[in-house]
Amino acid sequence: MTASPAAATVFLFSAELDSGPNTGSLTGSVDLSFVSFGGSGSGSASAVNIFTTPAGITLPEGSEAVNWTNQLENSFTVTGGAVTSFAFFALTGAGGSAATELCLNDGAASFDALNRACPAGLNFIGTGGATEFGFNFDGSDGISFTAIAPSVPEPATWAFMIFGFGTIGGAMRRQRKVNVKVSYA
Repeated sequence: MTASPAAATVFLFSAELDSGPNTGSLTGSVDLSFVSFGGSGSGSASAVNIFTTPAGITLPEGSEAVNWTNQLENSFTVTGGAVTSFAFFALTGAGGSAATELCLNDGAASFDALNRACPAGLNFIGTGGATEFGFNFDGSDGISFTAIAPSVPEPATWAFMIFGFGTIGGAMRRQRKVNVKVSYA
């Protein structure tokens, strides 16, 4: 069941990149507008942002990976409010080996026209040649996704708010009016 894109769910992600010369933590967020909070569905992320990268890796092209010029994979599946599978592979450019690359992958391998790969089960970020990456080979075990509440309230929340306002309004309307007489001696 795919929900309306009105209520997006943002998942914070983090990965410990434990191989390669530039290792450390990779953190960011994935904005999945195809599924409401706590729901299930499959589709592409509307935004993938990177907050921190391993030492030695900079992002001169910007931190929003879905805006990079060469996006080869963008597939996320949510079941019961949790990300259960993912494949995201984006590069800053199609030419040369100096492109910044982001690979979040527990699915099938992806390749671009220059045969640069995002192998199945590999999570990495890097700039330049293959020796400049931080990565792990742990697939879904190597990266965690934590859902945060969407900015748009769910329909049940709206219903409870309207009910609450109605109850307060009704109570105020039924209060007895107290007549106060003021007399001066």
